[in-house]
Amino acid sequence: MKHEQSAPAGYRPRFAGTMKLYLVRHKEYGELTVNGVNKYEAVHAAARAWGVRWTAIARECEYIVLAEDTPEAGRP
Repeated sequence: MKHEQSAPAGYRPRFAGTMKLYLVRHKEYGELTVNGVNKYEAVHAAARAWGVRWTAIARECEYIVLAEDTPEAGRP
């Protein structure tokens, strides 16, 4: 029987892509700036900070991209 390893505590796979800084707004919880590759990661980080389930607030949030990490082409 093959031994299956579980992921370490706190492990969360990340999506490939450009990291962005989001402003996440919610009518009840206010607004928060978080990092994420996409809106899913942004709402997940905001929900953790607010202490709520992300599924309960995802559709009620507004997402604004404040900055985007763009790699420089000539970087050594």
